[in-house]
Amino acid sequence: MTRITRKTILQIVVLILVFSFALYVAYLAQGNDAVKNAVLQYGYVGIFILAFVTGFNLVVPVPAIAFMPLFLEAGLDFWITIAIITVGITLADSIAYLIGGVGHDVLTHSEKYKKKGSMFQRLLKLKKKHPYAPLVFLSVYSVIAPLPNELMVIPLALLGYRYLHIFPIVFVGNFIFNIIYASGVESLFQLIF
Repeated sequence: MTRITRKTILQIVVLILVFSFALYVAYLAQGNDAVKNAVLQYGYVGIFILAFVTGFNLVVPVPAIAFMPLFLEAGLDFWITIAIITVGITLADSIAYLIGGVGHDVLTHSEKYKKKGSMFQRLLKLKKKHPYAPLVFLSVYSVIAPLPNELMVIPLALLGYRYLHIFPIVFVGNFIFNIIYASGVESLFQLIF
């Protein structure tokens, strides 16, 4: 078994465990005022922090929206929770964009990457030929892929795509993804419990 295969299997197992834990805690919250009060104590600020932290997670991409049944059982509003999670994740994606932007600045001033034929120069040439293709892909990716947006945002920043082109796509994609995911998780929770 290769190292990448083991890492992928470990990530899937951790994701399943966290998802199961979130459903179990939501189930406990149904009859437990202490769990509900703990969620309410941190409320929307806690959800924002959770969304921001999980928005950075490249190792084990566990979306904050997986905890939606718990948030709803505690009495928090569906749409406000979706909006706060979306803003938290998008802020994390924005920080990732800044990291990629720094990489862009370093690469454009590096002699190694200024050479004709380097991978960076070939990607820049491809960007000139098909400037909107990565943005179209990002719009689809951010809605349906259960993977971190950083996998797309950082490379686009490295290639010099403007934040104002990427941010709206990522924000709307995160919002739609969270609605779809929350609806599915909530339906699954009601089916199981």
